[in-house]
Amino acid sequence: MKTVDLTTNNRKRRRLAQTNPHEPKCHSTYVGRLNTYGCSNRHQTVTQDKHAGVTPMMIGCPHEGCEADAYSAGYNAPQSLTSTHYWVTLTAEELEHLPELMEHLATDEVDSEDLHEAYRDHISRGGLILVDADGKVSQ
Repeated sequence: MKTVDLTTNNRKRRRLAQTNPHEPKCHSTYVGRLNTYGCSNRHQTVTQDKHAGVTPMMIGCPHEGCEADAYSAGYNAPQSLTSTHYWVTLTAEELEHLPELMEHLATDEVDSEDLHEAYRDHISRGGLILVDADGKVSQ
C-alpha cells in the first residue's frame, strides 16, 4: 500500500494556488479593480468594485431595452477602461430606504416586497449592489 506525505502534498497545493491565475482569490483583493460584463447583444458594461464583497457571475444587461443576460469576464478587463457601473455595499441607513432606491426595478411580474427581501438577503450575505454612475440601483 502506497503512503502519501500529506505535508508535502499541502505545500504543493499552496505553491500551485499561489502561481495558478485561475485559482479563486479573496474578493477583497478586487476593490478598485475593473470587470466587464458582456451580453449576447454585444453590450459591454464596465464595473468597478468600490467595496469588498461578492459580485455575481451573471447579471441582467443594464443597457436600456436589453433583456439579455450579461456574463462576467472574471476581472480580466483592461484596467484602463472607464467604469459605467459600480459595485457597492449599503449602509444600515441606506438599507432602511431600500424600497425607494429600488422602486424603478419593480415590474408586473416581480413583486416589490419580494424584490426588497431578496436584496436584503443578498446584502446580508456579503453581496454587493450594482449602481450606475448616478448612484441609481441597476439590478
